[in-house]
This record gives sequence, C-alpha cells and structure tokens, in this order.
Amino acid sequence: MIDSSELNGLAADFSRAGSVAVGKVRPIVSKGALNIKNRMQKDASASRHFGQIAPTIDYDINATGEGIEAEIGPNKAQGPSASLAGLAYFGSSRPGGATVMDPIHALNDEAGSFVQNLAEAAGFIFE
Repeated sequence: MIDSSELNGLAADFSRAGSVAVGKVRPIVSKGALNIKNRMQKDASASRHFGQIAPTIDYDINATGEGIEAEIGPNKAQGPSASLAGLAYFGSSRPGGATVMDPIHALNDEAGSFVQNLAEAAGFIFE
C-alpha cells in the first residue's frame, strides 16, 4: 500500500509554486506515465490470449488549473482490441480472462521513483 501523505504534502507545496511548478512537474508526470505504459504493454504482450491489446495502450497528459494528470491504458481509438481490456485484466463471471497483470502493479512499481522525482523538483531530498 502506498502512503500518500508525503505526496499530499508535495501537492500543497506545488500548488503554492504555481506556474513555475508546471514546467518542472509536467516532464516528471510524462516520464512516469511512459514507464507505466511500457510496463502495461509488456504485461499485455506476455498474455497468450490478450497480447493484441498491447499496441492500444497509450497515455495522455492533461494540465488543468488544479494540476497535471496522466491517463494511461488501452485506448479504443488505437484499435478495437482495446475493448477486450476489461476481460484481460479482470476476467468475467465465466472461466477465462484475467491473464494480464492488474495495472495497479505497474503504478505501484513506478510510485517510488515518481515521488522521489517530484520531491527533487520541489527542492526536497528524501533518504
């Protein structure tokens, strides 16, 4: 489980920094999203039955007045096989499916580096 208290503190610091922070944070969010996307594609490619969803996995970065966010996952605009993602990750009421690792694992694997990079951008050093 990820302790988000440090991340919440960093978010408060960045909100005070305003637009200066956006220039520092956007590349960090983009790199984290790329790493998660690559891991999700690797996991999907390893599935004998759902490997075709791998090329549909992409990410978008959105900056709003409240922050910068990334949306990562299968995108139906990239191909019709993206619609199989629910079965690939979570299965169904019938046997089969759920042969692709849950994306939360990719997120959890990236979380430490992401928080560290945000901390460095904010001028903090975690040990």
